[in-house]
Amino acid sequence: MSIGRNTIENNLRLHVDRLAGLIGPRTLSQPKTVQATIGYIEGQWSEMGLGHTRECYDADGDQATNLIVERPGTKRSDEIVLLGAHYDTVYCTPGADDNASAVAVLIEVSRLLREHTGKRTARYVAFACEEPPYD
Repeated sequence: MSIGRNTIENNLRLHVDRLAGLIGPRTLSQPKTVQATIGYIEGQWSEMGLGHTRECYDADGDQATNLIVERPGTKRSDEIVLLGAHYDTVYCTPGADDNASAVAVLIEVSRLLREHTGKRTARYVAFACEEPPYD
């Protein structure tokens, strides 16, 4: 399946708009925005038919959740190619360039490669807690 440049650009813009514009600041101290972000990312991966897992942990008394898609490799599956992006922001910014843009790339790369099976395992991770005070 071929995806045109305009489609990719439009998808990237849509993701950034949803994360930074619609959802806004995404910090663990604002659980509704974090849950909306998790729902958005999981929804995108589900629409692509990509199974994913959650890795939940305590971050200074708040729950943090990493989202993971893993596509096992065929010959060297113990070797992992990782693409990650943090979805949290500092409390006072919508985080368009830090880091909704990287999450948009994460979503689109996983979309473009969803039917590709490589020799190495591909792992896509949307993670929390890159920004203060959780960093």
